Amino acid sequence: MATVAHSLTIENLEDVMIASGSIPLVLEGVRDISGAGRGLHWDGGITDYHFDMPFHSGDGLVLYPHFSAAVIPGWFDKKLPWRRVNLDHFHNVVLLTPSPEFVADLSYGKIPDRSDFQKLDYDSRVAYWQEVLDKSKIMADEFAQLVATGKGLENIRRFEDR
Repeated sequence: MATVAHSLTIENLEDVMIASGSIPLVLEGVRDISGAGRGLHWDGGITDYHFDMPFHSGDGLVLYPHFSAAVIPGWFDKKLPWRRVNLDHFHNVVLLTPSPEFVADLSYGKIPDRSDFQKLDYDSRVAYWQEVLDKSKIMADEFAQLVATGKGLENIRRFEDR
């Protein structure tokens, strides 16, 4: 099936957000999203997570907030060290990721993930995730300041194959 892009609008925002978190065979998808055509829509993580294709054919930039500087072409490829994205597809992508220092400063020294459900009780998990949200807000504020003032542009690096 070919990849198709549709515009995000006020009318379809909620349905798109719900569909993007709807894991096939686990959660029900969203049917017939406004502006996205008929059919069932759900998270494409298993088939196209960290997709390796041009993000945008226009002249603008694409903001890609991500939990890691490592971008791997496919969900099932994440443990294959030789599998890398085509750098030409990232010529107009601004990859916004937490620094290693940001991650190391978190209570458990990592970005929260599914393993937290096995290792932490409910209250500990919620407190940890709230800590990450609070610290992420600081990162978002710093990014907004960079966009508004240019302060911090010296920290931007060219996307490289890692």
